[in-house]
Amino acid sequence: MVRISRRWYRRAWLGVAALVGSIGLGAGVVLLGTASLAMIAVTASCLAVALCLGCADLTGVRLPPLPVLAGLLAVIVAVVGLVLLLDSAAMHVLAALAFTGAPLLWLRDRFLDTDQLRGRWDDAAARLERAHDAAEAAAALRVRASCLAELERRDPELVARWLAAGHPEPA
Repeated sequence: MVRISRRWYRRAWLGVAALVGSIGLGAGVVLLGTASLAMIAVTASCLAVALCLGCADLTGVRLPPLPVLAGLLAVIVAVVGLVLLLDSAAMHVLAALAFTGAPLLWLRDRFLDTDQLRGRWDDAAARLERAHDAAEAAAALRVRASCLAELERRDPELVARWLAAGHPEPA
């Protein structure tokens, strides 16, 4: 079985996503008219405000509005540009990007070796001790829960013995 590192996978995926996004952005800027670009900018502005306010309300983390606006504007123009350029094939390209990017979000712990996973556990413990509010503490606890779930997936007997022994750190 060939294991690819998370770093390599992430770099490869980001490279492909940047290429596809650049092509879509270029096509969007060239193929859309000024009025359409202005309407997309207004839409992106409304979404950026909603995203920044929602994130602050839900997580306590304040996102900087200008980078969020720039990112949303670029993504919307790139997607519209891809649709104008590729027609229905754009959906296949975007679905493939989403499908291949999912492991970077949900399966990230499976890319780590056990030592890296324990390092992530330790970093989250330090973040938990330094947490200034419930949102920061909850984020650190989610990381620790994710690490524990992956350790248990790899070696359930070891984790069961560790939990039964009441040790504060994974074996």
